[in-house]
Amino acid sequence: MKKSIEQHTFIYLLAVHLFVVLLRCLWVLYGNIDLHTEEAQYWTWSQHLDWSYYSKPPMVAVLNYLSESLFGHSEFSVRINAIIFGFLTSIVTYLFTKELFKDKFTAFVASVLVYAMPFFQGAALFFSTDSPLLFFAIWAMYLGWMSITYDKWKYWILFATAMGLGYLSKYAMLFFIPSIILYLFLTDRKILSNKKLYISLLISFVFFLPVVIWNIKYDFIGFKHLAHLSGAVEHQPNPISRRLSKLLEYVSGQLAIISPLFLVYYFNAFKKNKLDKKAMYLWLPALLSFLMFLITALTKRSGANVNWTMFAYVGLPILLAHYIVQAKKIKPASILFCITIGLFLLATNMRFMDSVGLGNIFPVKIDPLKKMVGWQEVASSIDSLENTLDTERVFIATDSYHITSELRFYNYPKTKYFYANRGNRMTQFSLWDGIEQYENKNYTGIFVTKENLSNKEFKIQPERALPEDIAKAFDKNYTYHTHITYYRGKPVTQFHIYVLEDFKKLPTITVNY
Repeated sequence: MKKSIEQHTFIYLLAVHLFVVLLRCLWVLYGNIDLHTEEAQYWTWSQHLDWSYYSKPPMVAVLNYLSESLFGHSEFSVRINAIIFGFLTSIVTYLFTKELFKDKFTAFVASVLVYAMPFFQGAALFFSTDSPLLFFAIWAMYLGWMSITYDKWKYWILFATAMGLGYLSKYAMLFFIPSIILYLFLTDRKILSNKKLYISLLISFVFFLPVVIWNIKYDFIGFKHLAHLSGAVEHQPNPISRRLSKLLEYVSGQLAIISPLFLVYYFNAFKKNKLDKKAMYLWLPALLSFLMFLITALTKRSGANVNWTMFAYVGLPILLAHYIVQAKKIKPASILFCITIGLFLLATNMRFMDSVGLGNIFPVKIDPLKKMVGWQEVASSIDSLENTLDTERVFIATDSYHITSELRFYNYPKTKYFYANRGNRMTQFSLWDGIEQYENKNYTGIFVTKENLSNKEFKIQPERALPEDIAKAFDKNYTYHTHITYYRGKPVTQFHIYVLEDFKKLPTITVNY
């Protein structure tokens, strides 16, 4: 098989990766899975194009705008971005591996091993800021290597472009710079005196200027939010027990997203090649990123999100492929690969497993897809409720920007959906016109909140009391409605819906970053 792949690499490469693209497209079209709340939020941003946004740079919003312009309004127009970037990431992984090790078979294995990485699977199917980030990260690593190796202006300029587009995808790309500098310090210090390196970095920062200008306009709120996430401005007490808990959560999460079945291979690959310049170029960003966010997990009360390190792990499939081919571990690695893919297919197709009586393997309570069902239904229910009212002076407010984003997407092109921030952190909605524009204008408000029934053993709850601050914001009595979302035969989410008349004013509150 190795000889066959080396002889017909291009055909095998396209056949495998285009087949995966087809499967993903079919899953999006017929899988009956609504947008994740983050996907809906980023789509909402695309309806208000700007140079940047509160918590992220503008790339995700621009891509959503372009794909919707091409494909119309649908889940497919959002997720096709993730699918395309997933395909491109696999192709660049192949090209990078071939350049590093001059072996087409190793390159093919690396491009396929990408599919065994849980951090990649999610980003290649659900469209978030991580989808373009992973692509620009592997592209930047590839072009960085080409720049260091051949020292040609065309590679340095392309490296700057990849870095710049990565900055526009997610702030995390900035952490790639220290790993490049440290790598050069350890392996090739003469490059540190090469003006092309610094000119390329300067060019890359030109891409970032719109984000800086936007932050200046809004009192640096994006950077303040980033500082808050890092724990640099943490003021809350953080007891040792909580720190240890968050540390364990972080470490276990990191092991999970790089595919724990391959941990022995990772260890052996590092042990055997740790001082090799090519291997170091691949593992150093991962190690630095892991350690940097490990500090955040220890210092910040809420810990560090699992996905913050993902961009730095894009070189690991290449390191893994090189070891597997070098150590002649193709057969056992193939078994581990198939098990990993099988677990992923199992986790994303549990309705089928229920139909054949194997649903208890992965119960609803721990099924992450339960958060991605029912949004279209509840949006339709609220839209129908709005249509029964005898006034056009109506707005819909929720106590979650996630709910607001989903309602905006599924009731598009209606726009009177707002996030009523009642004391949570600032969001992008804080920078847009909110329900204050309807104060004292005789508007009816539909207020929506929800609770997770899987935390209550799937028991439907009685009417929830209307929050006092919301009640005071209106002048008259309200009517109560509820909507239950079911998944795999169980009630998983209950929406509490209140119709209130004559909106006055929501109390002013101070929110943090």
